[in-house]
Amino acid sequence: MNSTDLINHTPPFLASMASSRQRASSYDSVVSAIPDIDLDDPQQRSEIFYPAVQSLTNALGGYEEQETVPGSGVFETVYRPGDSILAVLKDLKKLWRKDDSDDERTVARCMYRSGLMKELISILVGMTERGDWGKKVALVACELSNHSSVFMT
Repeated sequence: MNSTDLINHTPPFLASMASSRQRASSYDSVVSAIPDIDLDDPQQRSEIFYPAVQSLTNALGGYEEQETVPGSGVFETVYRPGDSILAVLKDLKKLWRKDDSDDERTVARCMYRSGLMKELISILVGMTERGDWGKKVALVACELSNHSSVFMT
């Protein structure tokens, strides 16, 4: 399988796993799913990690319109977290650690391309006033955004 095939092909581990959290749960499963890869090549590392990072970023949640008072016709935009947002954030932190030995910071670049920083800021803004659970989610997002400050440089 050459690099062009990798770009146009959904890796088996993404196609076969049901939940977004499972899609990037293990570096070994990512590597074993794609034969003949060169982990020293940043382009191939990116082709491996980007689909997993994008999937996890999408699983964090998003904004939606909600009627303030039923039947009023007045709507507000609220952040809706994904079903397993804490687990997804923890998986993203695990992926971030894969860059410790990578001078190219491939995973960080994938996180930038996926728009992760925008999602983390949305989580911080949208979750801090949702009780203890929301504060915990915001704290984990804040920890990841501190690591991810390399996105801004």
